[in-house]
Amino acid sequence: MTTGSLKGNVVGSTPTKSEFEALQARYTTNNSIIDSYVSDFQDVSGWIRTQPGYLPEPEPEPATSVLVLATFRLAHQSGNNVHMNIGEFKVEINGTDITSTLTNKRIPNGGARSEQPISNAFDNNYNNFLHSTNASDQNEFLADFQFTHSNSTTISIIISGRNDQHGARANGNYVTVEDRQGNLLAPQQTVNDLTNGATETFNFVYTT
Repeated sequence: MTTGSLKGNVVGSTPTKSEFEALQARYTTNNSIIDSYVSDFQDVSGWIRTQPGYLPEPEPEPATSVLVLATFRLAHQSGNNVHMNIGEFKVEINGTDITSTLTNKRIPNGGARSEQPISNAFDNNYNNFLHSTNASDQNEFLADFQFTHSNSTTISIIISGRNDQHGARANGNYVTVEDRQGNLLAPQQTVNDLTNGATETFNFVYTT
C-alpha cells in the first residue's frame, strides 16, 4: 500500500505512525473543545435560571372536558315523497354504544304508524321496522343525546334499512349531528343505499 502525508493520501492508503499520532492528538483536542463548549452552555443556562424575571416555559394546560347536548337527524331529501322505513338506529361515541341513552325520539311530521312504531328501530330486531305515518319529503327522524367532549369526539350514526326493497326509501336522505340549536357539529352526510336491510355507518368528527 502507498504511504505518505495525510494531505496527499488517497482512499485506501495507510498513514505513517507520526500521521496517526497527529490524528489522535487532533481528535483529543477537538473533543476537549466540544466538552468545554457543552460545559459553558450548561453553566450559562443554569445561571440564566437564577436571574430575577426568568420565566420557565409554561406547562401545557390539561384539556378541558365539556358536556355537549346534541341531536341526530335523518331527513328526507327534497322530492323524496315516500314513507320513512328504518330497520335500526344505533349511536356510538368514540366507539362506545350509547343508543340506550337516547331521548326524545320523534318524527315531527305526523309520527309513526301504531303497528310499526319508532321503538321498532331500537329493538335489535332487523325483521321489523319503523314506518312513518306520512309519505312526504318533509319526513325526518330526530333523537337527542349528550356526550363529554375534549378536543375531538367521533360520533357514529349507524342506520340499517328496512329488510326488503323498501329499504331504498332512505337512499339519498341526509344524516346530520347538531347541537340543540340546530347548528351542525360536523358536515352533513348522505345515505348511499339501505336496500334489503343494508347498514351504513356515518362518522362525524367534532373538534374544538
